Amino acid sequence: MTKLSPEEIKARLARLEGWQLNDDGTRLVKPLRVADFVAGVELLQRLSAVAEELDHHPDFHLERFRHVRIEVWTHSVGGLTSRDFELAERIDQLLRSG
Repeated sequence: MTKLSPEEIKARLARLEGWQLNDDGTRLVKPLRVADFVAGVELLQRLSAVAEELDHHPDFHLERFRHVRIEVWTHSVGGLTSRDFELAERIDQLLRSG
């Protein structure tokens, strides 16, 4: 797996919905707000199925009852690869489907 260049990251990020880079540009981050704690837990369960299917596992955070944050990066390269963007796209598809 090869780490993407800053130019590749910028181009791919522009095609995603609501994703941002963390401060050092090594992770994709998507903040979400859900109806309540139970909705957050249910969302994380649905997201975990996508992660398992792709065998690529993001960090999930459920904070202050309704705030979900997803962080995606490839641990083995210490940055972003094409797999990270594939996972982010699949997460967006899941979110659009409800």
